[in-house]
Amino acid sequence: MKLSTRSRYGTRILLELSRRGTQRPVQVSEISKEQGIPVKYLEQLIRILKQARLVKSIRGPKGGHILNRQPSEITLGQLVRLFEGQSELVVCISEPEKCAMSEVCRVRLAWMKATEALYSILDAITIEDILQTRPGATSLCQADPLFLLGDDCGCCSDDEGLAGFFPCRKINQE
Repeated sequence: MKLSTRSRYGTRILLELSRRGTQRPVQVSEISKEQGIPVKYLEQLIRILKQARLVKSIRGPKGGHILNRQPSEITLGQLVRLFEGQSELVVCISEPEKCAMSEVCRVRLAWMKATEALYSILDAITIEDILQTRPGATSLCQADPLFLLGDDCGCCSDDEGLAGFFPCRKINQE
């Protein structure tokens, strides 16, 4: 599955609003400048986020947009479903009639499990988690929730002060 710009930009809008807090509304022009999203496209996405009650608009000269929910209550899974719909890795999962092999296919179950795993991970990552990620994190222990299932990753040390949104056990235990 390849995410559309709607999902990617929608997530960036919520990150920007989260980063700014709820002290004052953020204007579309500010979000556009910070996130590099064209104003017209941003306005379309904000409308969708408002309809989903994730964003609230404040009218007036000092108006703008603020989060309507806590960043810890908004997951990437919710955003992907909002902007992409419940997307499957292969069409035969949700529409088995589109494939003549659906009833006897040996791989279909694997695709179903992979789709479930993808959404399970996306549902576990919140906007708050992403805000806590070190920009430019490249090691698995800093960015991959599945990596927590293993033991110490060996890539982090005390003096690096690395705390991604899914820091490895080594950092958590010290």
